[in-house]
Amino acid sequence: MSWYVNGYVYRPQRALKHRAGEVGPVISDDAKADVSWMQSTLQRALDGTHLSAPEKDHFQQRMHFATDPVPDSSTWIPRLLEEWTTSRKVITVSTQPGRLRNLTTERLDSAYGWLPWPDTLPSAQLSLLEDPCTPLNVSADGRVLLALLPDECSAAEIVRNAQDAGAAAVIFAAPEGHDVFPISCKEEECAWPLSTPATMISHDAGAMLLSALWAVGERPGYQLEVRVEEQQVPGYYAGIDEQGRLIEMGWMKWPSLMHLAWQGQWQNYLHNLHANLSKPALTVPIFVNQVTVNILLHNQASEVE
Repeated sequence: MSWYVNGYVYRPQRALKHRAGEVGPVISDDAKADVSWMQSTLQRALDGTHLSAPEKDHFQQRMHFATDPVPDSSTWIPRLLEEWTTSRKVITVSTQPGRLRNLTTERLDSAYGWLPWPDTLPSAQLSLLEDPCTPLNVSADGRVLLALLPDECSAAEIVRNAQDAGAAAVIFAAPEGHDVFPISCKEEECAWPLSTPATMISHDAGAMLLSALWAVGERPGYQLEVRVEEQQVPGYYAGIDEQGRLIEMGWMKWPSLMHLAWQGQWQNYLHNLHANLSKPALTVPIFVNQVTVNILLHNQASEVE
């Protein structure tokens, strides 16, 4: 799964208040590599904050990682996550005619609320956007364009160029040495009338697609087609509250670790709510040993007289 990590660490004032620790299950086959990546990514983000050393230590003590893949566990956890399924956002690229092996890779869609997500995008031909910073002088004709992310222009400019050429969507490959991140706009770009979906895949996946495009280009009559899909897979997370009960943590619309922080906030709220409800009721004395008069009836009686 493609996690967006920085949003969780850069708002630690929310995360640090939780009573529950965060447990990160690993679904993939290379669990140690995934754990190493998550730990180093969190550490880099944590180092970039203005937290004090004790606050950083407190945050790190809340994070626990398991290096054994969940499917290999002999506990009840795999069965639970198989029952509490979730969706995995991917793109699948195949050749037409189908002679090359299909490539399926995870994607991270654009920032929530900016561009439409490509969930309902039909199968379309994949082409390379060779000069993404320059308006296209040919029609993209409903194609999905693969684009690198250069320093000379922004993602919004690339999406605008693709949209003006009639592209159906844009797939960005993460820059070399960088993890995937949500494509977003800046300042006045956010007001541009853009309606073309955009998503991002890893740098390695982008390199594989680029090689496949070159290979197909040398074979007349062949082309690459891309499909945007959501696969049902075992859930990524579950929780145990302070009373030892299993809790389902909701649907994660956006793959940010802030989702875990929000779940922790909710559990913290429930704890305080139950604690308050278990206390004796507070009686607030308003009128004690006072004679009250119905003002409305008194005024009506005066009018009659």
